Amino acid sequence: MINGDSPTSDRQARADWIKVFLSNSYCKAEEKQQWSYYGRTNAKIMLDDGVTRSIEVLGSTYDLKSLHFHWGSPNNAGSEHILDGIHYDCEAHFVHKNERNGVAVIAVLYEKNAGINKAFNPIVDALPEIVYKGKRVSLPSQLHLQQLLTQDSENFYHYNGSLTTPECDETVSWFILKGINYIGKTQMAPFYKLRTVTETESHENCNLVNNYRLTQELNGRIVFSPK
Repeated sequence: MINGDSPTSDRQARADWIKVFLSNSYCKAEEKQQWSYYGRTNAKIMLDDGVTRSIEVLGSTYDLKSLHFHWGSPNNAGSEHILDGIHYDCEAHFVHKNERNGVAVIAVLYEKNAGINKAFNPIVDALPEIVYKGKRVSLPSQLHLQQLLTQDSENFYHYNGSLTTPECDETVSWFILKGINYIGKTQMAPFYKLRTVTETESHENCNLVNNYRLTQELNGRIVFSPK
């Protein structure tokens, strides 16, 4: 996707209209989430507890539908966005949709360290149950979505771009948080053990790693920053 380290001329401060407002319900813990693994690209958390979590962009409301991650491998970073020349270990996409089929994605970058990010515990604890393609499991404990974001959710880069998975449709308003969150090295390890095939098809060298799209050229897009 777009490199956050774009030329200064391509960054325009437009704080008068580029504002993302998180609804108060973002603070509510997710109770009935399903962690589904489709293989090949990523594992997706479907949000189905009946709580509407939304963001407001330019007067339009987008409801949160799902959450998924992109990552690299033990020795390779896997974020789809690059900020200030740095490629991070993992990237989360909070996917929102509005009534007109518009898509708004909040992207959060994570770097590995020796600590433990408790916000990831429900996800990491469920990963051994969905190692193979086609598996689905309920998360074992409440998922606090806001804790997976960064403290300053109003500090971001914004551009209009495409989805990062086929067919890569040009329908997405991207919001890449500037703050960097973290995930423990031991928490990241189970992601590398996911397989791209079903259990009966399993063989060596079928781990789901490096499931990110390479950084793309700007191609005339303008990256805005309200701060």
